[in-house]
Parts: sequence; C-alpha cells; structure tokens
Amino acid sequence: METMNEEVQRQVADELGLYVYMLVDPSSGVPFYVGKGRGTRFASHGWEAMLGPDDTEEAPVGAKIARIREIGKAGLEPEIWIIRHGMKSGPEYT
Repeated sequence: METMNEEVQRQVADELGLYVYMLVDPSSGVPFYVGKGRGTRFASHGWEAMLGPDDTEEAPVGAKIARIREIGKAGLEPEIWIIRHGMKSGPEYT
C-alpha cells in the first residue's frame, strides 16, 4: 500500500480540525467504514492493516481491517473521503 507523505498528512490534519470520514472500496465505490477523528486518524487504519497481527482464530481481525487487507491484495488502496470537517467540540462532533 502506498502511503501519503507524513508532512502532507500533518498539513491536511491541521486544516481539517475535528472531522468525520469514511473509507471507501475503490473497486465498488461503496463505503465500508465511517469514523470521526482529529489529527492523522484518517491514515491510521492503513497502518493498522499493514502492521497489525495476522488473523487467527484466537484473535481475529475486525471486518474493517480484513476489508482493507483484501483491497490491498487487489493492488488498490481504500479511498478516504472527508465528509465533514472544522467541527468544534460538543454536540456536532459527538
């Protein structure tokens, strides 16, 4: 999986503030995960999928990580769509 330059990630994170994002399967255009974050949270799932433990019966990986790995095996990367950004702490973010 190709990764975004860390400096670019920090610049993007600085501009976004608090945000809601979704991970999208690029082969189908279908979202498979929606989350909220700050900083470089949007990029953490890829690292988790690449560096996390393998799927075992005793410790299965979740559906999100399994899907990211499937997408990677196909030579693709999940798309990250920012749905909303610049939110303040409080009701609009929780």
